[in-house]
Amino acid sequence: MKLAWNFLNGQDNWSKLMRAKFNTKSGNQIYSTQGSSAWAGIRWGVTEVEQRSGWIIGDGKDIDLWRDNWCHQLPLKELINSDSIPWSFLKEKVSSIIQDGHWRVHSNMATILQRVNIDLSTIQISCGQPDKRIWKPNIHGRFSVKTAFQEIRNKGPLCWWSKYVYRQAIHPSLSLWGWRLLHNCLPTDGNIKKKGICTVSRCCPA
Repeated sequence: MKLAWNFLNGQDNWSKLMRAKFNTKSGNQIYSTQGSSAWAGIRWGVTEVEQRSGWIIGDGKDIDLWRDNWCHQLPLKELINSDSIPWSFLKEKVSSIIQDGHWRVHSNMATILQRVNIDLSTIQISCGQPDKRIWKPNIHGRFSVKTAFQEIRNKGPLCWWSKYVYRQAIHPSLSLWGWRLLHNCLPTDGNIKKKGICTVSRCCPA
């Protein structure tokens, strides 16, 4: 996901090369690996990053009007969801509907935004500033591997017994024993036999 964030926002040579190689002229991403062993993973990360990021709109020159999620959690292309529209020919930037720091939308675009319930009056323009992608999980909009991990990791329900087993006053070996007991993982004769291991009975004769 860090590579995906750099792919979307970086200005270094690697980022520019990857964007040139794996983005079409219309702004769509290429699904074939093009000989890169890393692209499949980065492409997955790009999807995850885009879902958790937003935009501070400046001049609008860096934001794709149809493919970036600048006005909603989803891009306009996905909100409209129509195969009858020639998307490959639609390459406008958000700057095309900004004039002198204010929204200037033609009637057809206004109809589209109205149908998908987008109210531009609620979206602020940072006049004279460049566009900036922000990472929503962070209060300052900064991407970090730590917040990315917290976002995508599977979070199971909290067990009622965890506060009793994992305590500072309990030795880790005892905590492990308690965990195994609660999960029925202790090496009792019954559990050992369930795994197909033959054991000799240790019961004392009467």
